[in-house]
Amino acid sequence: MKLIKLFFALLCLIPAVQGQAQTIDKYFVDMPAILMPGLESKMRLELTEYYKSERRDSIRNSYGYQVKLLTLDTVNNYISVQTASNTRFEMKTIQRSDSSVLIAVIHTVCGPVCSSYIHFYDKGWNEIKIDFPKLSNRNWLKSTESMVDGEKVEDMLKATFVELTFKQEKNAIEARNHSIGYLNLESGKVLEPYLKKENIIITFENNGWRIQ
Repeated sequence: MKLIKLFFALLCLIPAVQGQAQTIDKYFVDMPAILMPGLESKMRLELTEYYKSERRDSIRNSYGYQVKLLTLDTVNNYISVQTASNTRFEMKTIQRSDSSVLIAVIHTVCGPVCSSYIHFYDKGWNEIKIDFPKLSNRNWLKSTESMVDGEKVEDMLKATFVELTFKQEKNAIEARNHSIGYLNLESGKVLEPYLKKENIIITFENNGWRIQ
């Protein structure tokens, strides 16, 4: 009788273990269609299976665009997909201290310069509000008091264009500023010396995102 009870107890544990061990490609296949319109679940499954078997890394979505799987890393729980010639999708799962899983998704659009936005979800694909650093051109200014012809450099940069990408082997995100590229060539050359060239690294530590 004890053996039977033990057997059923182990059966009950199997789904929980499987849930914890779920790999990034499974999250990718199961994610809501709205996160990648035009590439339904069965097409995502086909893409990942072909990639793992090294047969091919691309597929045409329902809109006729070529979708290319750039990276599938089941060890570091990271996936990157070129969804069109000017758009990129990235997903990474992060284990939190309470053993829950945080799913982070970055969408990047390049046209003419690259800009990204990021969202966070739980395992049930409910969006989570996360205190993620809101970057602006100010983060890259060498000095917030810099002036050109009597005008603050900060005010001359009218819009912020920041590209985000995951650090594949770390729980971190790299941010690159492309705002200079949106200006005309002459203005860009004038303002470029006032901006730091280094990218900004944002790491996930103690259940929160912090600028290094």
